[in-house]
Parts: sequence; C-alpha cells; structure tokens
Amino acid sequence: MPSSKFTNPKNGDTIPSGADFTISMAIKNLQTGNFVNAQKNYFAAPQQLNGGGTIVGHSHVVVEKLSGLDQTTPTNPKEFIFFKVRELIVILNIIHLKILQGLNAAAQGGTLTADVPGGVPAGAYRLCSINTSANHQPAIVPVAQHGSLDDCVYVSLLVPFARVQPDKVQLSSLLLLREVLLLLEFQHQAILLYLRLHLHHLQLRLPLA
Repeated sequence: MPSSKFTNPKNGDTIPSGADFTISMAIKNLQTGNFVNAQKNYFAAPQQLNGGGTIVGHSHVVVEKLSGLDQTTPTNPKEFIFFKVRELIVILNIIHLKILQGLNAAAQGGTLTADVPGGVPAGAYRLCSINTSANHQPAIVPVAQHGSLDDCVYVSLLVPFARVQPDKVQLSSLLLLREVLLLLEFQHQAILLYLRLHLHHLQLRLPLA
C-alpha cells in the first residue's frame, strides 16, 4: 500500500511568500513515473500492479489557500492555488506550459519533487499529496482498515521583512508605539519632578552655616 510524507516544507513551517521553493515528498510502495493522458484515458483502464504486487502509478501535489491555520470549515476542491503533475503547472488557476521534472517522474532515492516558480502569496495553506494509479484513479488497496495513503501539511507564507513597505505598516502598530513613547515620556517627567522635590526637601533641612 502506498504511503507518503512531505519532507519540504514540513508541517508548521513558515516560508517566504512570492519566492521560488521546492516541494519534496518521500514515498514508498508506489511504482512512480507512470502517467497516461488524462484527456483521453482518464479512468480508461483498471489499476495495474507490477510483478512485485506494487501499484503502477504516479503522484500529485496540490496547495489550497486557507483562511487561517485554525480553519475548521471544509475547503472547496474546485479551488486551489497550485497543482502539479506531469508538465502542467497550475498556479492561481492559470495554466503555464512548462516542461519541468514533475511528479510524473520516477522518484529519485524514494523522493518526489515539484518546483513552485514564483511561490504563492502570503497566507495560510494546506499542501496535500494525491497518490494514484497510472489512469488517475485513487490507489485501491486490498484491505478496508489501513492508514492514510496520502499526506498533508499546513504552512504559513509570510512577506519577508525587507519587502515590507513603510506605508503598509499597520496603523494599530504605530498607535501602540506612540502610546508606549508617551508613557515613557510621562514616567521620565515624573522621575525628574520627584528628584527636584526631594532635592528641595533636603535643602530645607540643611543646617545654616
């Protein structure tokens, strides 16, 4: 039975937005690198096994935008920000025809990779694998009770500090800083007043020469 686990990014990772990164995933018990034309042969043949009883197929990776890492509402499977398989890279629902080593390629050292050119915008995301047979049907396994055949991780993409413009700094943060500075100024004035009063009191108590 196939099993996969993302090695990059890892669950809970924070990575820069708008920058190239590579998704990598360890996989076992799937003879990867076998992919038919989905436009002509989608589900057109049953799942095949190799001589060792391993499913002959390939994998996919999909990235979905979330409202936050604590989102509890189900996502819409029709909406995704990145989908990678074979030579088609779908980013922001725009298809870019680029021939790159995708998840249709055989795993190298038990690991599949997918490049994300240009990265994705800042936000919270879910990355999931979809392990399938050559004709794209989900992997069919011989027992009802089994662990998950796929993996998902949750990550945050943040705008690097160097790219943050001053006019985009939140007003609330500026107001908070102003309040802190005013408080420090008030404390400073209070200390000076206390010292002056204390000095005046000492001068009154000094004996006359």
